[in-house]
Amino acid sequence: MTLAAAYSIAVLVILIGASRSSSARPFVVRNIRVIFWSAVAGLFSAQTILAVMQYRAWQTLEPQKFLLPPHAPIGYFLSYAGWKFFAPYALSLLIAGTFFFLARLYNRRHEEQFFYDEEPYFLALGLVLSGTPGWMLYALSMIVVAGAIIAFRTVILRRTDKFSFRELWLPVALFDILISVWVRALPGFELLHF
Repeated sequence: MTLAAAYSIAVLVILIGASRSSSARPFVVRNIRVIFWSAVAGLFSAQTILAVMQYRAWQTLEPQKFLLPPHAPIGYFLSYAGWKFFAPYALSLLIAGTFFFLARLYNRRHEEQFFYDEEPYFLALGLVLSGTPGWMLYALSMIVVAGAIIAFRTVILRRTDKFSFRELWLPVALFDILISVWVRALPGFELLHF
């Protein structure tokens, strides 16, 4: 398990617990923007730590130290670290931003009847913490879980009232990060990595 995955799991477990607690929930709702950006900053800090560790490892190994200054320009390592450590999460942040703004726009157009205020942040946080290509698995999992719940409520329970996904965004993201180790081993999935 990578440092980013461990960090993502910790953030999601804490947020799931806080959002389900009656005493902590108002704090989460009131400060969701700060929580979201703090989680993103922490994720990129974890990736920075990994990049520094990679640099130090290359300094000590005989063939790799020739890929660092003074033998090679620092641009080579920065490019490597950018693609290896930062690009997957930068892309998932871009995707999360797109989904966030689309969810907010859709909710505003329909008079705030689809999402609670914190739900677009939960959706975006799940996408960011899943990384690339994990955000694809997360989106697919949300569609499958939501479809199954809606079908169960409609067909079995015969209920037609509205159902909120507020309690699903973060647990599905946690589940996807936990199973990502096995999913990444599937044939063809490695083609989606940077």
